[in-house]
Amino acid sequence: MCDIVTNQWYVNFDIISPLKSLPNILSITESTINDSRYHWDSELHGNYKNDENSIFQFTLSGCGAFDDGERIHELPPGTGFLTNLNNTQYRYFYPENSKEKQRVLWCNIRSPHALKMIEEINTRYGYIFQLPRTSGIIKKLLDFEFLGLSYSTMLASENAKLASELFYELIWSKERESKGNSDEILIEKALQVINENENRLYNAGEIADNLNISREHFSRVFKKQLGISPYHYIISSKIELAKVKLRNTSQPIKYISHSSGFTSPVQFTKLFKQRTGVTPANYRKIYRIK
Repeated sequence: MCDIVTNQWYVNFDIISPLKSLPNILSITESTINDSRYHWDSELHGNYKNDENSIFQFTLSGCGAFDDGERIHELPPGTGFLTNLNNTQYRYFYPENSKEKQRVLWCNIRSPHALKMIEEINTRYGYIFQLPRTSGIIKKLLDFEFLGLSYSTMLASENAKLASELFYELIWSKERESKGNSDEILIEKALQVINENENRLYNAGEIADNLNISREHFSRVFKKQLGISPYHYIISSKIELAKVKLRNTSQPIKYISHSSGFTSPVQFTKLFKQRTGVTPANYRKIYRIK
């Protein structure tokens, strides 16, 4: 199978005291599918009829295909599917006429309660979802690439938050399609600006200028749509990524601060402690992988 699928990188999560009632993201993988021998269909489903795992797969480049039992959907870049492994209705495959290898990002999700939730999502919205690569959740999932081929510890709260953001953005993408809301389009553009510049700490005024709107209007729409101010969203995103680096790398705190866009290690330490209750150095001592 290694000549059919190649894994560029993967991260398996060791979740600290996981809550079984919450959906848990067990792993994130980026793979390249090389030819049409790759498939996942009813012949394989029998092995997973009692499985409690689910999968989200997102196309980064190339194109795949998903058969939901009623029609075949193409999966070009920016398109993904969500389904339970025990679902016998679907078939995923690499189209025979494809000339370009398909590069995909996928998540393995596990929870008996998540099965019912994903089944409801599929019933209401279908299996296929469209997200820009610069969307918040796709960017966060891709950020784990720096860990390479490895295991990563993660607090139950952090993992649950990541899984919740995935489901939130998938559902939001469908609601956006049905409403065509201009405010939602504005927020999508704002998140693209934020997520494309990992080492820059934007403020609301800078993003508003980038979008050619007033700071007041941007802040009002952002909070209405996401329930959080632009400032707190940006700082929270930076802190979450810093946590991963503190746990899984030996990068100096000064370097993590700079690469995250903070003006100084002092500012980084102050904001980190405000949100976690401990300094970056103490956080690393507590949660660093041995």
